[in-house]
Amino acid sequence: MSLRDGTRTPSIGLSGQPIPFTSLVDVGPDPSSTGEPAFRLRPSSWLDGLIARGLPAPLVILADVAAGAAALRGRTGPERVVTEALRLDLLDRPSVELRAVASASASGPRRAMTVGVISNETDGGVVGHLTGRVAVLDPRQAGARVSAPSWVPPGDTPAVSDLLDDATELVQASDDMVRLRIPTHGDLGNSYGYMHGGAIAVINDVALEWLRRQPGCELAGSRVQSVSLDYLAPVPLTGTASVTSRVAERGHGRAVVLVGVAGVGGAASAVASYTVRLARS
Repeated sequence: MSLRDGTRTPSIGLSGQPIPFTSLVDVGPDPSSTGEPAFRLRPSSWLDGLIARGLPAPLVILADVAAGAAALRGRTGPERVVTEALRLDLLDRPSVELRAVASASASGPRRAMTVGVISNETDGGVVGHLTGRVAVLDPRQAGARVSAPSWVPPGDTPAVSDLLDDATELVQASDDMVRLRIPTHGDLGNSYGYMHGGAIAVINDVALEWLRRQPGCELAGSRVQSVSLDYLAPVPLTGTASVTSRVAERGHGRAVVLVGVAGVGGAASAVASYTVRLARS
């Protein structure tokens, strides 16, 4: 089953092109904010299943939007931004309605460091802390990565609930590793024509959950404490992403899980590192 919310239209990105991914998730500015600009993530049928499983991608999507806006704050030129790295530390259980506020803790001509908090929309309780490193691009400079969008194949990417089930192909598995093929179509794109950073966070979560469900894997019932994402290179939308999830370290009731998204030629384009608290036996 493919699921796409037809009630929303893609936002326009900083490249001047539409952001197809925003047609799947309900994220945008909080018009009621009276202080620093804030952003909201509302319930999205496409994301159903992540919050209930304790997976952090919805928070990462919101953190990505807030970090990019914070990096641009106060700049008056034609600059554009690309997220290079995000870290999210989880403090409490999130709800399905979230709010984020971020600011630049350090800012230079080429990069900005941003920090912020994510809270539950209903009670205002803080559920996460974000840190971001954002590249600032000036299209007037030679070599700026703001070229026209790459080719994006048509089609709808299955909803997360389907990606956690039979829409994802299991290529290889053991107690400590899974390798998957996950369908990726144009609706996961950013305004540059590559996979949106929030969409990458979603497929990382899918790969973590597939690993947690493997027979004999000690991650069953584990709780995510933090996730760090490094976006190494643009992930092209070619119809399928190759994703590998494996347990890298374990000890003292915790484990580190690495998830890599392969790009052209099999080289890693994005890497996520999850720290999880193991369930007590």
